[in-house]
Amino acid sequence: MSSRFPVRRVNPLDLKGQAVHNKILLALPKAECDTVFAKLEFVPLPVPTILNEAGEPIASVFFLNDGLASVLSVSIDGKSVEVGLSGREGFVGIPLIAGLRTSPTRIIMQVGGSGFKLRAKDLNIALAKCPTLAGSLQRFLQKLALHALQRHAGPQTARATVAARVRTFLSRLSRQNRSAGKRQSPAR
Repeated sequence: MSSRFPVRRVNPLDLKGQAVHNKILLALPKAECDTVFAKLEFVPLPVPTILNEAGEPIASVFFLNDGLASVLSVSIDGKSVEVGLSGREGFVGIPLIAGLRTSPTRIIMQVGGSGFKLRAKDLNIALAKCPTLAGSLQRFLQKLALHALQRHAGPQTARATVAARVRTFLSRLSRQNRSAGKRQSPAR
């Protein structure tokens, strides 16, 4: 199967002596690897590391190298339910790709591992310079949105088109994030 973009297979010891297993990072062309890898920090991610807290600004994103992160929806009474998972095929920090600054979910390591951490501001710079990275992260966002909708859709949404479902999901996510932002005082 051929790709529309030239793919550079990264030498597993190519990033500061650490093996790279994240599929999004492995698929980047060389020029984008040079841009993104310069800002990545390898981090161990033991259980129960919290990668993202619901309602708080997202300071960093993570490309999991191994391990498994659980995406949790947290209710007002503190109870949580798992609504998604992310591993080495993906990325933690999806709301930033949708143009949001906070997340409606808590993301916690369920299976310990490691990953590459990138500051949110460096992600925004990389997205402007790296079209393959931007496209890969947008496709990952769409896959997560579709999975969530298929898993939790009622009969009325089952008849909706895929595009309409994704728009509805992103709209709800944006509204939820805006209302969470209004409840927070801005950090200085």
